[in-house]
Amino acid sequence: METDFFTALTSKINIIIIIIIIIIIIISIIIIIIIIIIIIRKIRKLDGKEPIERPRLKWEEDIKMDVKDIGYESVDWIHVAQDRFHCRAVAISCRTN
Repeated sequence: METDFFTALTSKINIIIIIIIIIIIIISIIIIIIIIIIIIRKIRKLDGKEPIERPRLKWEEDIKMDVKDIGYESVDWIHVAQDRFHCRAVAISCRTN
C-alpha cells in the first residue's frame, strides 16, 4: 500500500518536473526571440534603414514660426523676450489683434 502511494507521488512529481522544464524552455525561447529582435533593430540603425522622419524643431525655430504667424517678423524676439515690459506689451497687442 505504501509503495502504491510512493509510486503515485513520484509520478506526480515527475509530471510537475516535466511541466517546469517545459515552462523554462518556453521562457528561454521568448528571451532568445527578444534578443534577436533587439539585435535586428540595432543592425538596422547601423545600416541607416531607420524610417525617415522630419527632424524635430528646435524651440527657437518654433518661436520664430509663432512670431511670423502673428505678424512680428521684423521684431528681434530674443531681445523682446529679455525685456519683460516690452514682451508683455507685445503679448497684449497680439491678444487684441
